[in-house]
Amino acid sequence: MSASRPNLPKALRRALAALERRELARRLWMGIGKSLSLWVGLILALYALDRLLVLPKVVRLLLLFAAFLWGSRLTYRFLWLPLRKRPSQSDLARRYERTHPELQDCFSTAVDFANCVGNASPDLVAAATQQANSIAPDVAPRRAVQMRRARRSLWLGFASMAAFILSAVMAPSEGSIFLNRFTGGETPWPSATTLRLLAVHIQGQEEPLMPVEGLPGQFRLSLPAGSEPLIRIRAEGVIPERINLRGLKRPRPMRGSGGGLFRLRLAPIHESMQISFAGGDDDDGLPMLILSPVEAPRVLDWSWAVTPPTYTEEPAFSGHSHAIRAPAGSTCEIRFRTSPSGSQTWVVQGEMTSPIPPDSEGWLSHSFTLNEPGQLDIAVQGDHDFRDPRAASLTWEVIPDRPPLVRFLYPPTDWSLVPGGEIPLVMQVRDDRRLTEVHLQSLGEAPAAISIDLLPLSTAESAGGQNREGTIFLAQPVLSQETMTLRLQLSARDSAPRAELDSDSAYSKTTSPFWNLQTPESYERHFASRMSHIRVALEGALEISRALEENLPDSEARKEWRRLSRQFDTIIAQSESLFVERVFTPIDPLVAPTRTLLADLLRIGAPAPGAVGQALASSVTRPGGRSGMLAEIVLALVDLRQQPQAQWRGGLDAILETLLAWEDFQGAIDLLRELVQRQQNILIRTQEASGR
Repeated sequence: MSASRPNLPKALRRALAALERRELARRLWMGIGKSLSLWVGLILALYALDRLLVLPKVVRLLLLFAAFLWGSRLTYRFLWLPLRKRPSQSDLARRYERTHPELQDCFSTAVDFANCVGNASPDLVAAATQQANSIAPDVAPRRAVQMRRARRSLWLGFASMAAFILSAVMAPSEGSIFLNRFTGGETPWPSATTLRLLAVHIQGQEEPLMPVEGLPGQFRLSLPAGSEPLIRIRAEGVIPERINLRGLKRPRPMRGSGGGLFRLRLAPIHESMQISFAGGDDDDGLPMLILSPVEAPRVLDWSWAVTPPTYTEEPAFSGHSHAIRAPAGSTCEIRFRTSPSGSQTWVVQGEMTSPIPPDSEGWLSHSFTLNEPGQLDIAVQGDHDFRDPRAASLTWEVIPDRPPLVRFLYPPTDWSLVPGGEIPLVMQVRDDRRLTEVHLQSLGEAPAAISIDLLPLSTAESAGGQNREGTIFLAQPVLSQETMTLRLQLSARDSAPRAELDSDSAYSKTTSPFWNLQTPESYERHFASRMSHIRVALEGALEISRALEENLPDSEARKEWRRLSRQFDTIIAQSESLFVERVFTPIDPLVAPTRTLLADLLRIGAPAPGAVGQALASSVTRPGGRSGMLAEIVLALVDLRQQPQAQWRGGLDAILETLLAWEDFQGAIDLLRELVQRQQNILIRTQEASGR
């Protein structure tokens, strides 16, 4: 019965039709999946029975006919019958109501009123139909009919068919034999023994030699005189217990090494000989191998010479090894002789093979450029057409031309200062070649543009003044009177020519943190905010130290001590960074000696946490103003860091009280400043009023 009836509302008919289509799709997917899996299973069962039992022709045909009948019957049951029986409207309505309890039988009621003729009240029929029609757009066929099992069945069927097709493609001989036998043929399964000759290993050579086949099953191989070849045979099909090598004074058994592989090493060969093999039911004398000893060509007086590029300023070097390591762009020349003289010689490099002609004195040479890691082989062919594909080889590694290393070591974070202040810069440049350019410049359109050439490096590596590595300290003054944000760029270039190498491999640049040029009032607010952050960090460290006084397990106690140590180092680093920033900002008095002391410290490199405090401790002078107060805090922190951990809490309490007292004092000053500013504003307004 169709789900579409004229006496049902349109929305309800659409909902029932959608559910009917989904139900039929589910049945179709389920039937296709089951049918595909069934037929694949039947075919594999027939293949397994015949492969294992080697069935007679009559039995094979009877099994094929029975499998066809049974498979057709099940396919009819899985696929055709479910699609032939379409669901009724009542079934569809009940399916919706089982998964949508909110319908409350309104779908079934509407369908029953529409499909039966009775004495039902028209108002009742209209109300039920209207209710079902209003709910119909909100129902979900996906919720009523789940496709999960059908989808799984379909994918399982497709996967079975794909695996079957892939197996047939990967083993075409098995498939063709199976098809022939089940269509009345008598092709036997490959169960007989088949012997196959493998490549021959020669003692002293890395690569095995593959015999050359002339007539089917007859092979010929030229090998160096006096060599001891390792003959290898692989048995396919029914693997015999032993394989005999014939052609010697008496047959010799070959040693099995598993997997159907048999091997035997012969005595040194000085004259031609013909051998054959027999094993299992393969006794036709094939494969047959003719071994012909010849004088093996050799490479003599092997040497090489490498000339690095001129920009590296490195000397040429040479050697006799078979592996080298040289800068990128170097020129390498190999030179050697061959024995016997006059042998044909080739250079094999990747897929490229090129002959090497000898000079008048019998020397052979070949030049090439080392641009990337690689390997080349020397192939030599002597008398009797014997060819050694790897008489000599050379592998090389290339030292790439790395770009210069440029870094800002200090300051590590953003920096604030006032007009007339200085930025203490610690920069590092390093390169494996000679630096030809190290430049510092400001980015953007800053009012006070900065452009400084930093060569020659004062702390450069003194290998003939090559300017390869150096740590640069520069106290850069900012003379602009405008508030702005400044950023610098440090760039370096080495001596690698752009024409030979990519320009990016010779040039590097990096940008510094931001430097904020502020008014003195803004800087004081910034300084107070940084001090508040240090105070909050101290409070956190104090909380950790208090928690350590409790009876914690040893593992947790060690973890908390490590956490406290890290927090302590962070506080010291933040305090020292703020102190250096304050000293290089011209606000406080008596900071010149301390500024000189810090400049000497920064010339060595970026200071580690605690280095600034140790430098202050060795000095007898202290800066004035808030720099002096911050110096005392830094000294207290560094001294406390060196004390036993059990004494940290008391020291942290004392430092925290100092910071809190300073914040109270700073708050009082800010309050007085606001009162003075307010009085000035009142005075100005009074003067303006009296002037009117």
